[in-house]
Amino acid sequence: MSAPRKLRELLGRWKPSSGALPSENAVDLIPIWPEIVGADVSRRTRPLQLREATLTILTVSSSWSHQLSFLAPAILERIRRQSPSLGVKRLRFVVATGRTRALLEGRIHGRASSTSTRASSGRPRSTSTPSARSTSTTAGSPAEDLDALLARLRGAQAALDRERAAAGWARCTSCGQLFERAGAQQLRCDACLDAERARIDGRLALALSRDPWLQWSDLEGHVLGAESGDFERVRRALAAKWQEHVRVAERRLRAGRLETGDRIIAWSYVMLVTGRARRDIGRALVENTLGSAWADALVEARGQSPKK
Repeated sequence: MSAPRKLRELLGRWKPSSGALPSENAVDLIPIWPEIVGADVSRRTRPLQLREATLTILTVSSSWSHQLSFLAPAILERIRRQSPSLGVKRLRFVVATGRTRALLEGRIHGRASSTSTRASSGRPRSTSTPSARSTSTTAGSPAEDLDALLARLRGAQAALDRERAAAGWARCTSCGQLFERAGAQQLRCDACLDAERARIDGRLALALSRDPWLQWSDLEGHVLGAESGDFERVRRALAAKWQEHVRVAERRLRAGRLETGDRIIAWSYVMLVTGRARRDIGRALVENTLGSAWADALVEARGQSPKK
């Protein structure tokens, strides 16, 4: 860690963002959840967490999670219409446990049910979709609720698909869902493109973690779908991550308590920056990259005598 700094210095470096950032708080959805998914499903589900554009939703059972996953596009579209600033791109359904599951099953009464009731009564419910219509205030069995919900959501999904098809939306060649193309050449939806990009980045990161000195010319054609821009992005991300680890490890270096993992990361960073394998790196390159203290620690650990 770096040395303590004055609060005035830290505040002096802070600059306000130039634009509004999307909210990462799934709690923002709770008051309008009944309007988004309808009365039945709001009693059996709850937004839990929004991270990296993926909204995790707790459900009452695996059957609910399974069935709702097929109807995710319709639910996702309503979330985008109700709260576009959240930037939700994907939905993930997880079965609740413990007290939360008991609340969703209706076995105990608590804030979950009262929150939904207050939310639905405090704001007028949208009537633009079939699932937004209110049903009996007393919930039926989970199976009855699920059947009724699925019937309404399927109808809403079919209507939405017809509307999108008429507007010129294309069907994703990977997942089969309709999506609005950014260009005539786009064949897959943004969610599938993001998933594929994450897989490519993972393969590139694995290759560089094993052999940090590799260049794009070494990997070109060996990582399916990867391009030079992907390689540079992953390389920069790894360099920043390893550099931060080295910075934090400097305190242990000064105290003579450097750990094995610190040495591995430091060597990886040097190899990544210099583009050379470890066997081809001498003290001068290490010192030029990380400084003399790190050069002493790394070169000595390799069994070489430090040269002045």
